[in-house]
Amino acid sequence: MKIGYALFSVIYKFLDMDKKARYYGTDVPIFHSEIHMLKAIKENEGIHVAGLANYLGVTKGFISEITIKLERKGLIKKEKDTHNQLKIILKLTPKGEVAHTNHMTI
Repeated sequence: MKIGYALFSVIYKFLDMDKKARYYGTDVPIFHSEIHMLKAIKENEGIHVAGLANYLGVTKGFISEITIKLERKGLIKKEKDTHNQLKIILKLTPKGEVAHTNHMTI
């Protein structure tokens, strides 16, 4: 029973942590799911929305929602793929790079 309670406690803390934003050296609050999406974009330079959804194991709709928020915060930019004009490539902005670097050093 103690193990079950301890596991529940860890899961609850993780979920609670996701609700809190950090700044990671920027002027905008960044949530747990957002910083991990920035990390995935950085690790997969030039990735597109469908590829990112596949990489993270989530829906394209979820990726679209988060990328809109990240773009509004000035953390990412969207560019058309030069090889396929129908695809949008995601890249970190300088502010996104700062957030990613600070996240990796914490």
